[in-house]
Amino acid sequence: MKQLGTCLIVFLFAFFLCSCWDYTELNQRHIATGLSIDHGENLPYLMTVELMSFEDGKATDRLICAEGDSLDSCVQGLIRQLGRTPYWNHAKLILLEESLFEEEGVSLLDWFLRAHDFSLGILVAEAQGCAAYEILSCSMGADPNALAINQMLDDQVAFGQIPACPLYRLYNAMMGDGQSVSVPRLTLIPQREGISEPDFSGEGSSSGGSSSSGKPDSSDSGSSAQQSDSEQNVIAYSGTLTIEGGKRSVQP
Repeated sequence: MKQLGTCLIVFLFAFFLCSCWDYTELNQRHIATGLSIDHGENLPYLMTVELMSFEDGKATDRLICAEGDSLDSCVQGLIRQLGRTPYWNHAKLILLEESLFEEEGVSLLDWFLRAHDFSLGILVAEAQGCAAYEILSCSMGADPNALAINQMLDDQVAFGQIPACPLYRLYNAMMGDGQSVSVPRLTLIPQREGISEPDFSGEGSSSGGSSSSGKPDSSDSGSSAQQSDSEQNVIAYSGTLTIEGGKRSVQP
C-alpha cells in the first residue's frame, strides 16, 4: 500500500511539473525586434514597434504603432491590434526621440527596466534631428530594420568607433551614481550616389535631415504603421550624448 502511494505521488509530480503551461507556437508569437518612442500627435506618447513573425516557414516583419497617455496605454493599444502582448525578450534596440529623452529620460528608462521583460543589455540610441520612428522605418535591406541597425552599432562598437550603450548602464548614469555613458545619436541624411550602407563617418551631424512623410497612423483600428519614404535617406551617426552624474553633454 505504501509503495502504491509513493508511485501515485511520483506520477502526479511528473504530470504537473513536466508540462509546459505557457507554451505558444512560434507562428503565434509577435516577436518585437526593436521599438521607438516619440511625442505623439494627439497624445503624449507614440510607440512604434517592429515585429517579426513566422508564417509558412518564412519570417516576415512589419511596423505597428499606438499612441497613449502613458507607455502602458501604448502597449494596450498594440495589444488591441495584435490580440496578444508583443514578445519583448528578443528586442535589440530602443530609439528615443531627442526632445522626449531630454525631458523624460529617467522615467522612460525606468519603465523599460521594470516592465515587460526587456533585456537589461538592450542597446539605446537617440534620434537627432528627426523622429525616432523615421529611423526605425528606414529600410536597410532584407533584415528587419531594428536588427540591422543593432548589428551596425555592434560592429562599430567592436571597432571602437562608437560607444556601447546598454539600458542598465544608461539608467545608472542618468540616476547620477557617478558612472559615465555615451549614447550614440543617429539621424537621417539624403542618400548620396554610391552610398547604400549606414554612414558612421559623422558627416550627417549638421544635416538634421528627416523623412518627408508624416507620423504613422497610430489609431487602434488595427492598421499597421506605413513605412516612410525612407529609401531617399540613409542612417548616419551624428555624434554622442555623454551623460555623467545625471548631466548631459553632446559630443560631435
